[in-house]
Order: sequence, then structure tokens, then C-alpha cells
Amino acid sequence: MADAKVENGAADTGLPPHLQMFAEGTGTPAFETEKFLEEFLSKPDTVIDPQTSLKRLSSELRGAKVSLQNHLIDLLNSNYRDFIGLPTMLAGTSDSVDVISRELASIRIQVDAVSQATHAVASSFEAATTRRAAIIEKKETLLMLKYSTEYFDMVKRLLDLAEAPFAAISEVHNVETCEAKLRNNSNGEAQGAAGDDEGRSAPEAKAKASPALNRYNQLLLEKAAERSLALGVRKGAGGGSYPAGVASAPVVSRDHQKIYRVTTAIERAARSIARLKVLVDKTKAFRIAQNIASAIPSLEERLMKVLKRAFLDAVSRCIKIKHKNMGADADRDDTEAALATTSAQQSFELAAESVANCLRAFNFTDQISTAEETVREELVAPIISRLVTKQSLSRLLKANSSSSSSTAPPARTDGKQRSSSKTGAERATAAGKGIYDEAYLSELQEKASKAENLDDFFGLVLRACSRNCAPVLMHSAFPFTGFQFVTRAIATEVLGAVEERGGEKLFAFWFPEFLRCYLVSQKLVRDLAALCPDNVRREGFLTSKCLERFQKKWDLNGYSRLQFQGLRKGVDAALKNAPKQGQSEGPDGLRFELTASGETWNAVARCWEKGTWIGGVTHRFYKATIQLLRRYSEWVREGLGLSGAEDLGDGIIGKNDSPKKTKSSTSGRRKWSPAPTILDLLCLQRDLDRLVREGIAGKLVPMIIERISEGLAADAASPPKEELETMIKGGFEDIRTELAASRKRCMGMVSLRVSRDCMATLTISVPRIKAKYSMTGEPVPTKPSSFVQSVLDPLQKTLEAEKKAAASAEERQEAGLNWLVDEVGKRVTARYAVVIRELLQVVEKTEAILSRRKKKKSSVAMSDADKIRLQLYLDVNEFASQLARLGTKPSELEEVRKLVKLGEALQRG
Repeated sequence: MADAKVENGAADTGLPPHLQMFAEGTGTPAFETEKFLEEFLSKPDTVIDPQTSLKRLSSELRGAKVSLQNHLIDLLNSNYRDFIGLPTMLAGTSDSVDVISRELASIRIQVDAVSQATHAVASSFEAATTRRAAIIEKKETLLMLKYSTEYFDMVKRLLDLAEAPFAAISEVHNVETCEAKLRNNSNGEAQGAAGDDEGRSAPEAKAKASPALNRYNQLLLEKAAERSLALGVRKGAGGGSYPAGVASAPVVSRDHQKIYRVTTAIERAARSIARLKVLVDKTKAFRIAQNIASAIPSLEERLMKVLKRAFLDAVSRCIKIKHKNMGADADRDDTEAALATTSAQQSFELAAESVANCLRAFNFTDQISTAEETVREELVAPIISRLVTKQSLSRLLKANSSSSSSTAPPARTDGKQRSSSKTGAERATAAGKGIYDEAYLSELQEKASKAENLDDFFGLVLRACSRNCAPVLMHSAFPFTGFQFVTRAIATEVLGAVEERGGEKLFAFWFPEFLRCYLVSQKLVRDLAALCPDNVRREGFLTSKCLERFQKKWDLNGYSRLQFQGLRKGVDAALKNAPKQGQSEGPDGLRFELTASGETWNAVARCWEKGTWIGGVTHRFYKATIQLLRRYSEWVREGLGLSGAEDLGDGIIGKNDSPKKTKSSTSGRRKWSPAPTILDLLCLQRDLDRLVREGIAGKLVPMIIERISEGLAADAASPPKEELETMIKGGFEDIRTELAASRKRCMGMVSLRVSRDCMATLTISVPRIKAKYSMTGEPVPTKPSSFVQSVLDPLQKTLEAEKKAAASAEERQEAGLNWLVDEVGKRVTARYAVVIRELLQVVEKTEAILSRRKKKKSSVAMSDADKIRLQLYLDVNEFASQLARLGTKPSELEEVRKLVKLGEALQRG
């Protein structure tokens, strides 16, 4: 194909038909001058040469366009020949493609055959593996069935050994040999199964081959681990080590060796029964296993019978060894140091290890509750039945309450009794003599009869129980965490006996000894909690039903109500009459001048004394404190008539300053009768100030924080002291506002009454000045009037009376009455200015009338009006001097300054 060129913008490009699309639009378009000028001539220097004409530029652009089109056609023509000859080049390649396709089909057939063969081999291997697993499982089942039979025989031998305590000690070693043989056989079988499985590690093969045997071996290893852990706990507690076998205690008597041998056999029997149950459960399809399973209950019954007997025997031996070497009270904590000889020490250790064997047996047979009930009935109940009796508790209560008398309401018969079907005494009698001899119990009873108070008595009871249960408590630590001996044996019996036999006097809140009995009972609860071996069981005791039932017997709400009624009665008696002076000093040294104030503060302080306050009802005592203070506040507000400032004139208190009216303050309002004197009101305002500043803020709030902190000392979630202080102060904010408003009202009443007494002299004497100098021929005044000296006499007498009432210089300084001088000075001065202005108005009118009737005479003599003005000036200066002598600076009082300026104006006039 010939190359086609486009020259001079010709439309014929010479391209084939299917490439004509590339030649479209090759014609020369018309040059748009306006568009060119708009788009390109905005910046002519960057587009064209300024010296080039537009026609030349148009010609150059058309030539460039033709050149680009020709270059495009060259590129298309260079590869077009190859594209057209492509079918010729591919001729003859279809045969090669067919050969390759046949080869691929053959390969696919071969791959399918290999895949089918592989699946067949995998299915055969899986079937073989399944058959092998079934064979192994059958072999393991038969092996476990064999072990079941051997363990069944071993359990019977161990129980026979335990039931025949005088059998030869060598039988124990025979049992050990049998057990070791079973363990070795199980390990050998597991190793054989592992050897058959090539390419697999021995532990992995053992785990896969025998999961039941793994459980069995785990049970075999528990004993050694628990022994080492228990040994570590006892060594950490200072208890020393215990023998691992009988031969390690050569000086121990044969009886102690016998009980240790028996308890060892019992412990192994319990472990063997636990393992036997596992094995029988795996082989329950066989008749032999079914027969063994039916015989297990009888074995467990035999085991529990001999276990209880051996357990009590071992505990009894520990107690007798301690009593023989330490005495019946056993107050010493260091047991090993107290034991007299090496033989006694080793005997005690062997007996204690026997107790541990029994606890392990109880644990492995899931009979923990049986062990706890045995300890309760055989160890705790006999002591409680002899010591905690109605007679002993009544004697202690009567000895402490005989000196006080109270009016007790009728006895309550609510019918609440303990849930137990038998009392401690009945259980002790039913159990027989028990492990304690009569001499020991009589000795304890004699010691209890000498106790002088409940605290000593409960301490003796708790020491006797804890000492006799010491071997059990010592071995109930880790890993035997399921035992709750303190809660279910000791606490249940002790608290239940106190609850049942304490009688009404012990729990009745209206008896005087209620608080002391309650505090002693809480100490008993804390001592019981201290016996718990760890925090988990301590929390279990604190949330137990026996403790909850015991705590409900103490009616703390009734006690708080009774205390509040007594305190309120004393406060109400003091608040019946008007304020009465009477010095009273509280237990904390805070002194009040009025009887009502002192009684109120003493009642508030007694709420938080240790002889009254109980931590369980702190919120009630806090509420009682606010109620007592509010009763005192209402008494003050009602007596002062605090409903506004309508009777104070321009006094201190206004309507906006009065506290909020409460329901009690607006109903039944009554003022004091007879009305209190000024000195009584002054004492009242000082008591109010002392109560707000020193009483509530200085002593009461810290006292409440101290009491609450004592109750929350053991609580990790208690709020910080700063937050607690903020909450307590916030609760007293309203009552402090009321008391402060009452004090302000009281101060206003005092200043008003003193001011009225002072104003009476001014009202009478100032108008008389006009009568003295009007047409009387009196000489020119040269000194103040005599009445000025007596204007402030009521204020002066009040200040002198206050100084005499204050016993010491500190009290005089505290009773400073500068506020009274200032307030009285303001009121009297304002009244003085009003009276002077009224007099001057009269004088000026009179002078004007006389001047119209008489001719004016030239005379050097002073007129009557000027004499009056001069006298007023002298009186005003003298009054200001008297105020200054009382402690008021005239420059600081606006009313006094106005009066002085008025006097100066009179002099100039």
C-alpha cells in the first residue's frame, strides 16, 4: 500500500477505509480572530513574537498541523503489512495444538488414577487406625477393670487394718508395696502403649493412649503434693515438722504409733475409694464393675464409721498431751516450747499428723460437712454446754446492772428460737462423755465462775474452744480450703448458745448494760474472725447466717431511739422557760453562760461519747444531733420572735436576713415570758457565737470524723478524710445559718433596747433648752447641759455589768461589746440629730415671729436663739466626747460626723 501524504491541507490522506477515522477533521479550519485575541493576547509575550504578523503565524500553525498528521500516518503504515499477513504466518499450527491437547488429556487420566489410589490408601489407614484405637481402648478398659478389682481388694484390706488396730505394723508396709506395684503397673502399661506408637514421644503417647490412667496417676500424686504444702504451712507458722513415718519417732509410745498407723490406712482407703470410683465409672459396662459399684456404699459406710472414731481419738490425744504438759487453760501460744520432754513433743506431732490424715480422708470422700459437724458436737458443744449457761450469763449481767435501775417494758415473746432441733446440752448428753474428762470440764467451769465480767467470760470460752480445736484449725489451712470449722463449728455453737441463753437482759436495748454487752459481743465476733486461717474464710464467716442471726438480736435502732428520747427530754426541760443565766461547762471544756445552751451542748456531745455512740447506727446519732440543735434554734427564734424586722426600726436585721421558715417555726410561735433582760440577751448572743464557732465547727465536726474513722478503719473503700469532713460540715450548714441569724437578731434587740433607754433622756431634756433661754435672761452658756452626762448612762451601766459578770481577763476580752457601742451610738446619734432639728425649727419660727412684732434694736447682747444654738453646740461636742471615751471614733460613724457638723453650723450661726 502506497504511503499517503497530506500536503497543503488536502483532504485526501490515502488511508484505507478502516483507517479513515484518523483522517477526519484534517481540513483547515477557519481562524477565529476574536477567540485568539481573547485567549492568547492577554499575555502576548509568552505566546508569540511581537514582531510576527498574524497571517504568518496562521501559516505556521497550519504547517505544524499537517506535519503531525503525516507523522501519524507513517506510524500506522509501518506495522500495517505485518497485521495484514498474520493469517499467513499462523497457517499449519493447528496440528501442533491438537498434539499438545492429546498429551494433556493423557496426563489428566494418569492424575485421576493416582488420586483414586491415594484415597483408597487413606481410607485403609483410617480404618486401621480406628481398629487400633478400639483395641487400645478395650485394652485400657480391661486394664482399668483389673485395677478396679485390685483396688477393691486393697480398700477392704485397709479397712480391715483400720478396724483391727492391734494388727502388725508390717501390714502397713504391705499395703504400701501393693499400692506401689499398682502404680508401677500402670506406668508400665502406659509406656508399652507408648512404645507401640513409633515416632511419638512417651508423654504424648501416654496422654493419648490412656486418659483414664492419667486421672489415676494424678490422684496418686496428690498425696505427696499436699503433704509438702501442709508441711510448709506448719513450718511457716512455727509448728515444726511432722514425721513422714512411724520409724522416725523412736521414743513415741506404741499407742501413738498405732493411731498414726490406723489414720494412715484410713487416709489411703479414702484415696483408694476415690480412685476406685473413677475406674468403676469407666468400666461400668462390665458385670464385675457393676458388682464393685454396688459394694462401694458399704465400704464408704465402714470408712466413715472408723474415720470418725479415729479422728476423735487423734484429736483427743493432742488435747490430752497439751493438758498434761500445759494445764487446762493452755494460754501459751508456743506449743512446742511448752511441751516438757522430747517424747511429749514427738507424741504431739504424731497425733497432729494423725488428725491431718483424717482431714485428708474427709476431703477425699466429700464429707467435709461431716467433719465440721463432728468437731461441733464432740469438741465445741461439751465446753459450751458447761460454760455458757443461763445461770452464768444471768450472774454476770446481774453483777453489772445491780447498781442501776431502769423501767423495763414487758418482755417480748416473739417466739424466735434457734433453728437447731437440739440444744448444745442435749447434743452433748446424747454424744455421751465425749473426749473431755470430767475433771477438765469442772476446772473450766470453776474458772468461768470466777469471771467478773462478760469480756473475761467470753475470752475464757473462746480460748478453751480454740485451744482444743487447735489441731483441727492448724491442718484446715491450704490446701484444705473447703473446711469452715470456725464458721460452722465454733461460731455457730458459741453465738447460738449466747443467743439462746442470754435472755432478755443481754439483748434488751432498754437495759443500762446494753451498750457494754453489745461492745463485748462485737469483740467476740472479731476474735472469732481472727481464728479464720485466710481472708476468704474470714469473709465467709462475716457473711454467714449464724452471724447475721446473732447481729439481728441487737436492736441498735431501738437503742438509738431510746438514747435520743433521754437526751431530748433533758433539752426540752431546759428550753421550757426564758433564758436563765447559769454557768455550765461540758465534758470537752466548752463553757456556756445560759442553762439552755449548756444542756443542749451537753446532749449533743453525749451523742458522740464512747459510752453512748455505736458505730452501726452512726447515721441515727448524726440525725439526732441535728434535731437537738434545731430544737435549740427553734427555741431561740420563737423567743426572739424572728419573723422579720418590723419591731427593730432601723435595726441590724432586715427581712432578707431572716432564715428560712420551717414548719415548726411558723406554727405555735411564742415569745419568752417573762421577757429576758439585756444581760440575758447578751449571754445568749455569746452562747450562739460560741456554739457556731467553737462548738459545731471546732469540736463537734472533728469528734464525728473521729468516730466515723474508727468504724471505717478496716474498710479499704472508706472515703478520704477531707471528703468526709466536707460531707459532715455540709449537713450542719442549715443549722449554722439559723443560729447565726438568731445571734444577729439578738444583737439587734440588745442594741435597740439600750438605744431606747438612752433616747428617753434626749426626748425629754433637749426641748427644755428652749424653755431655759426663751425670755428668761439666762446668761450665755459656757458649758454643756447636765443631762448630756446621763444620756449614755444605760449603755455605760450595761458595759459595767458585763465587765463584772466576766470572771477573767480572757472572758472580758471575749465578751467585747464594741459592736454594742457602735450600734447604740448610731441609733442615739441619729435620734439626737432629729430632736435638734425639730428644736431649731421651733426656735427659728419663734425668732421670725418676734422679729416682725418688735423693732430691731442694735445691741451687742446675744439673742435667746443664739444662746439656744450655742448650748446645743456645747451639748453635741460633749456627747461626741462621751462616745469617744466609750471606744467609738466619731470619724468612723456617719451619724456622729453629721451631728458634729450640725454643731459647727450652730456655732457659725
